[in-house]
Amino acid sequence: MSPFGQLGNVNFSFLQTKQEAALALAHVNFDFSFVNYDAPIEFQGLGATLSKQRREEAEDGSIHITARKLGALFESILPAVGSLTQAYGYRVTEIAEMPSVNPKGSKSDGAFADLVGADGTTIWAAATSGQGVLAIHLLACMLARIWSRSEAVSIWEELVEQRKALLARELEKASTFPESLLRASRVVIGRDQLASWDAGARAWIRTTDEAKKLQQTQLKLVIDNVSLSVSEQADVYSSVTKTWIDALIAINKIVESQPQRIQDGGILLALSSWHLYPDMFVFAKESHRIIQNDTLIVQGGMISLGLQNNRDNANDGVWWSLPWAHMRYYGEPIVSTRNTGISNAHVTFDQFLLVALGSVLSTWNVPEQNFEPALTVIMHLGGSHASSDSGPSRGNGRRKANWLQALSRVSHAFMSLSTGDRKEHRSLIAFGMRRSSKLMGESHRGLCPVFGLTNIQLVLRTILKKEDKIQLLRPDGPWSIFIFTNVFPLEQPFWPRRKRKRHSMEILRSGTYRTWTESTQDRFDPLHTDSLETAQSPAREYSPCRTPTCQTMCSMKEYELVFGNPTDIAIFRPRPMKMEERSKRVCDHIELPHLLHLADIGLIEYSRLADALLEVVPLRKDMDDYFDCLDDLYQADTLYTRLPHARINLQVTSRALNTWSWAASLDRVDDRPDSLSLACCLSCIASFEAGYLDLHPEKLQEVFAVSHENSIYVASPLLSDPSEDLPPYPVRRSIENIGEPGLAVLVAPQKPKIRSLGFDEWNLIAHRPFEGHLEDNFAATSLHLAMTGYKLPLNTGTHGSRDHEAIFVESVSTVYDRGDWVANLDVMKAYRRWKESNGNTNKRCMHSEVERQNASVFPSLACIDTWVELLDRPSGYTLVQARGNQLARLAAATVATEKD
Repeated sequence: MSPFGQLGNVNFSFLQTKQEAALALAHVNFDFSFVNYDAPIEFQGLGATLSKQRREEAEDGSIHITARKLGALFESILPAVGSLTQAYGYRVTEIAEMPSVNPKGSKSDGAFADLVGADGTTIWAAATSGQGVLAIHLLACMLARIWSRSEAVSIWEELVEQRKALLARELEKASTFPESLLRASRVVIGRDQLASWDAGARAWIRTTDEAKKLQQTQLKLVIDNVSLSVSEQADVYSSVTKTWIDALIAINKIVESQPQRIQDGGILLALSSWHLYPDMFVFAKESHRIIQNDTLIVQGGMISLGLQNNRDNANDGVWWSLPWAHMRYYGEPIVSTRNTGISNAHVTFDQFLLVALGSVLSTWNVPEQNFEPALTVIMHLGGSHASSDSGPSRGNGRRKANWLQALSRVSHAFMSLSTGDRKEHRSLIAFGMRRSSKLMGESHRGLCPVFGLTNIQLVLRTILKKEDKIQLLRPDGPWSIFIFTNVFPLEQPFWPRRKRKRHSMEILRSGTYRTWTESTQDRFDPLHTDSLETAQSPAREYSPCRTPTCQTMCSMKEYELVFGNPTDIAIFRPRPMKMEERSKRVCDHIELPHLLHLADIGLIEYSRLADALLEVVPLRKDMDDYFDCLDDLYQADTLYTRLPHARINLQVTSRALNTWSWAASLDRVDDRPDSLSLACCLSCIASFEAGYLDLHPEKLQEVFAVSHENSIYVASPLLSDPSEDLPPYPVRRSIENIGEPGLAVLVAPQKPKIRSLGFDEWNLIAHRPFEGHLEDNFAATSLHLAMTGYKLPLNTGTHGSRDHEAIFVESVSTVYDRGDWVANLDVMKAYRRWKESNGNTNKRCMHSEVERQNASVFPSLACIDTWVELLDRPSGYTLVQARGNQLARLAAATVATEKD
């Protein structure tokens, strides 16, 4: 046999052995939950503040497994960035130890107490899965900062898929089988696991943005004024991994005091996502050094960049374009572009009001560079409106302009700032003027400057003296281009032979005027006034006949009414001879600067203009949706005033306020913000939180809470004593979440379970008579929120997406007594029954404190001192001995109602 034949047999045997080994190892299941590392010391502060439930999930739950799997996939391509991860750990601990953004749960949080606090679950999972996994968490923060949830999860899915394909190709070429390589190639990560990984990063970013508001704002002002692409590569895997690794290396150098010059947007995106703040040299027309004083950056670590913005949309910041192949079940890949600019920002409600203010000003035709005079008018109108009676309610056909207070408040806040401090606020107003004109309704640009108050007829009605009205219409006003007559009647002889209504008048021509009165009749021809009642009938000016022997007034010149009241003050112009010229629109309003001038010289009063606003709202039918949007803005302002630190997604400004389901469902006659239903409030919150979700209130009738990113909005009855009046707002916000991606809508099961008593517990029941002592015998009672596992996607009107933007999550408030389960509660169901039986008011005890402790006042009152006694409640009146214990009182009232 030839040597070549023997060599061929050897190669064949080797390949066969390799394939058999690969086939055998392909069936091995690796348990990624077995390995658990000690977190680096700089992250220990976070671990100490995590709740028991979150820490267990991070160390042993599904999120820990996800972190380990991602680490196995990507650890071989990650650079060593120890300085960066150390600095990030100290930043995380700093945030975790701030009570303002990471509060502790208390009894006032009811069943939600275990969930209160910043969600650092994914960070702790990464920290206990190996140092390299922390870099993967940093990538999650970068993607969450710029991409929507569905887009970011699609990126993760494609990264995992392509990384596994690369590892498989490496295995095919390898002569040996490294265990780490084989383990990584066998990783299976579901889309739901990746969605949870992304959700944790989003919640943490929202929390840290609030904690580092000052530095984050300064960095954002710089980023918003550059136009840098994150990556020019079109392939998702190549684009993301290169951007990620370059940012890791660059910022690790910055932390180590090595300055960096910014050439692309990836590093800026990473800085804003990881909340690290080096000093910045900014080169524009003039060079500026921006000092951030971040103690985590070693002195000398700074960045330099030049401001440039050549894109069509200003304030868009850095941008990133990628194709999506994993977002939808069917269809071609979708190319999408996102940016870090204002349009994708999350802002406070007062900042949202600045955008709304800009949207209002977009209908006033004021220049973006000089809108301060308009804010002055709004401030004066708001002050006058607040100091006077708001007038009749909408039920009487005239709507109150309560929205004026909100606009006046933010206008005053802006004008109170120094010129240097106005930059961010000015950007928000300018964004509203340029990009959010639809927020106040469709196609109102130029239609309603100053809410319609610049209409000359309305302004004339606010002026009391006729001499002042005439002064308003003289040639220094905006009508000097016209030849016109203004008229008001006097009871004077008109013709010598008969008494008729006579008029004093002025003719204004080319900047000069002369007045005709009875004493100067020979200097001017009289004006015939028989046909001054309507705009269709012209006024006629007569002059003597040109025939020398004729002594009558024969020639006639016609004037048409421009605007005003012919029986009071009106403006006319010579009636054009050509019909096409008669239809030309003339100026029927005064310009904003002239309005300010008239107010400055005392010719008009803001208080009378504010009163006139109540007339404008119902009369201008062409502006109904405009004023509806302003009313809806007031409704939202009243709601969010009671939700401090809540954030608004500015994508909500892409459509008119009155087109959202929560606004469209309002009764436009007599709705008041304090009377908004819980479902309507939750619908509004869902829209403002997500920026694009439009859930009709009818779908939310049974909902008791909404969770999104780092916030939970809970119905007030779940956090209130049942014997006390509810607060004047239906929801309360807490910094917490339930760990679900997207918007989670919490509903209770239809029939919550209550513990059944055994026949052997009869000896535990006493039901002793009340002896006048009020006590708390339920101190060991606790409430907790539990998920039943049932989830149902909500129909949000979109189809084909792989992700559900909103889901129903069945949840119950569980009652425990000394660690033993007692019952599951549906507090909202019980609350509705209380409202029905009490006529929508709480029946509060009317006895004094002394009377309550007098047993003779309550001769047949039995005490309930334990849960067993409540579950086997006697007939007649009973007293649950839970004095001052809101949780126990709420739980006892709910259980008692359910058992009735």
